Amino acid sequence: MAKPKNVLRDIQLGVETAAAPRICSAHRTGAHAHKIQPGQLCLVVTEDRFKKNYCPVGAAPILDLAINELTELQSTLISPRRELGI
Repeated sequence: MAKPKNVLRDIQLGVETAAAPRICSAHRTGAHAHKIQPGQLCLVVTEDRFKKNYCPVGAAPILDLAINELTELQSTLISPRRELGI
């Protein structure tokens, strides 16, 4: 079987421990503005060599949306395959 294509290769997601204060891209301004503190885990989204950091609270809706979109794509594709017995 051929190796599956990585459709998410242009966007990299990772979890890092902040070594220094980082700007939280989800909460840059407004009443909830804050920085990610050293030692805190954060989601790092890298796209076209630009990195954005998200605290766990800011990362949750991003990950939820990605999971929902991928699940929807998968179910749309898998349902017809099951009907065909593939």
